[in-house]
Amino acid sequence: MKFEYKDGKIDYKTKVLKPLDVLVLRFVKALEFRYVIVSGYVAILFERSRETEDVDIIIDKISKEQLKQFIEKAEGLGFFMINAFDVEDAYSLLYEDVSSLRFAEKDEFVPNFEIKVAKSDMDLYSIEHPIEVALINGPMLKIGPMELQIAYKLRLGSDKDNEDVRHLYRLFAKSLNKQELKYFLQKLDVKESTFESVLNERIS
Repeated sequence: MKFEYKDGKIDYKTKVLKPLDVLVLRFVKALEFRYVIVSGYVAILFERSRETEDVDIIIDKISKEQLKQFIEKAEGLGFFMINAFDVEDAYSLLYEDVSSLRFAEKDEFVPNFEIKVAKSDMDLYSIEHPIEVALINGPMLKIGPMELQIAYKLRLGSDKDNEDVRHLYRLFAKSLNKQELKYFLQKLDVKESTFESVLNERIS
C-alpha cells in the first residue's frame, strides 16, 4: 500500500478500488455540503480486511430545501432512503428524533450509508478539519481527522474497534499529532493506559 499524506491531504491514487469503494465514491457525489466519513470504513479504505454493514457519514446542518435536493440527487444516483418515506420524515429523523437517515441501493439494505447531522464539538471539529483523500476515480473523499478517529475507536473499545485502531496507527503513526491525540483521548474520557494497552506503546 502506497500513499502520501501531507497538509491534510492523502494522495492514494495507487489504491485498487473495491466494490465498496466504488459505491462510496458514487454516493458522495450527492453530498453538496460539508461532510466527513468516519469510523469503520476509514480503516477499510486503507486496506483493513473486514466487512461493514454501514458507512458512517457526519454532515453539516442543512436546510429542508438542501435535504430535499440531496435526497433527489441520491435517488438519481441509484440510492433510496430505507428508514424514511419523504423529505418531512427525513428532516424529522435528523433534527427532531436526533437519529440517523439511511440510504442504500434499491432493494438492498447492506451496505447502507448512515447519515447524521453534526451535533457535538467533536462532530463539528471533524467537519471543519477533514482529511481529503484522492483516489484514482471519482470525487475527493473527505474523512475525519485521524487523531480523533483513533481516540473515538479506543472509546468504543470492542475487539473490532481496537483492531481498527492498530491498523490505522501502524499506517499513520509518523504523521499523527500526538498532542492532538492526547487532547481527544482526554475529551472522550479515554485513559492513556487504554491506548498503551491496545497499541503496546506510550504516547510520546
